[in-house]
Amino acid sequence: MARTLKQVKDNIFIAIGRNDSVADNIAEFAINYAIQIVSAIYEVGESRQLGDLTFSATEDELLIGTSARMNDIIKARNTTDGVEMGFIPIEMLDLISPTTGVPRFYSRDGDAIIIRPVPTVNTVVQLRYTIFPEWVTEDANALPLEIYEPQIISIALVISFAALEEGESVDIWTKISEICGVSYSKAM
Repeated sequence: MARTLKQVKDNIFIAIGRNDSVADNIAEFAINYAIQIVSAIYEVGESRQLGDLTFSATEDELLIGTSARMNDIIKARNTTDGVEMGFIPIEMLDLISPTTGVPRFYSRDGDAIIIRPVPTVNTVVQLRYTIFPEWVTEDANALPLEIYEPQIISIALVISFAALEEGESVDIWTKISEICGVSYSKAM
């Protein structure tokens, strides 16, 4: 059974030897940030999503509602024309993408998805993407990603120590990389 935010914060307070409002704020931030790190490293199944975007004719850019939590786009498919879409970095999109034909390329610019060539008819693009879990803000709420709880707690503890200047930063990041299973030299 997943532990609550309060239970994990209490463990961090014991480890760092503090239980004041500063420690509380730092612990809550550290736990939530650790959840984001674990979600990105392990590509957890709970974070995979599938959704459709409909671009109107002559419209090549759409703002997406989940962008604040969007981690990565895995795949894009133009379902209107049955075309798998390729990714082009935003800086190169207008330089190397064709100007005519059906939309075959996409890019991401912050909160927007941009497709090229510009569609001449309404076009549906199906995105397979990953999102970061929502932040846990209530002490009674259970932490997500229960299977990764030891990694979340370890990373949160290291971040809390670092934020409270309880250790040397090289040692801190070495510990984070060891917890995540990535050697420090590769993590740099």
